[in-house]
Amino acid sequence: MNCKTNSPSSEDKGPFVSQWQGVFQTSALALQNKVLERDEVEEVLRKIVELNDPRYVKVMYILAVMLERKRVLKAKDVYYKNDSRFTIYEHSKTGDVFAIEDPRLEINQLEDVQREVCAILEKGLDLEDEVLPKAAFTQTEAQELPGY
Repeated sequence: MNCKTNSPSSEDKGPFVSQWQGVFQTSALALQNKVLERDEVEEVLRKIVELNDPRYVKVMYILAVMLERKRVLKAKDVYYKNDSRFTIYEHSKTGDVFAIEDPRLEINQLEDVQREVCAILEKGLDLEDEVLPKAAFTQTEAQELPGY
């Protein structure tokens, strides 16, 4: 690094006292902390919706809220079925409709759900050992709703 001082004989007319010049180098830690793309979150949500696995209800809800905040999904309606609350989301570009169950998360559950969401987004879903049916509710129940 070089330091230039502003002496009275200097031709620079700026009010600064000194100026540092150097080369910025990113650390390995900064490269590890990548920013999640909307497409990645959307892809994970679509995979979880296809699974229709009750283990992922909380994760599915958090991912849908994340995409709603990014204005990828729009909440269109709320639907109640058997004491469960479902939010009907519409994809803003494709028009795809998702029915996402509200797991009624409590404040003491948020840390565990946050860890689970982060783990899934970092590592992805391990679906090779599981053979599960596609989401029956999101397609059939959404078709039964008026206007969807």
